[in-house]
Amino acid sequence: MKVNKLTIVLNEQQNNLSMLLEIIKNKQKALVERDDDSIKLSVKREEKILLKIQSLEEKRISAIETVYTENNLSIEDYRITTLLQSLNSSLDKKTIEVLSDYKLNIKNLILEIMKLNQQNMFLIQHTRQFFSETINAILSSTKRSLIDRKG
Repeated sequence: MKVNKLTIVLNEQQNNLSMLLEIIKNKQKALVERDDDSIKLSVKREEKILLKIQSLEEKRISAIETVYTENNLSIEDYRITTLLQSLNSSLDKKTIEVLSDYKLNIKNLILEIMKLNQQNMFLIQHTRQFFSETINAILSSTKRSLIDRKG
C-alpha cells in the first residue's frame, strides 16, 4: 500500500508549514520594527515556501488517489479523516496514529499561520492608515500648526 508515500508527503508538508510559520513570525517582527529589508527578505522566503507547499499539496492529493485506487475505493474527498475512515479496517494502529498525528499537527500549524497572517494584516492596515492620516494632516495644514505650542 502506498500509505508510506503519503506519510512522506505529510512529513514534508508539516516541515514546510513549520518553516512558513517561522518566516511569518520574522515578518511580523520586521513589520513592528519597520525593517524594510527584513520584510522584503521574509516575503521572498514566504513566496518560495508557498510554492513548495502548493507542490506538496498536489503530491498529497495524488498519494491519496493512489491509496484509494489500490484499495478499490471511490474517492469521496481528499481529507485524511475521510481516508482513515475508509481504510480503518485495513490499516494497522500505528499507521492510523501516524496519519492522525500529521493531520492534527498540520491543522494546528495552519491555524497558527492564519492567526499570524491576520495579525500582520492588522499591522499593515493600521500602518497604512497612520501614514495616510499623517500625509493628510501635513497637506491640509496650511494654516494650522501640527504642534500645539500653547500648552
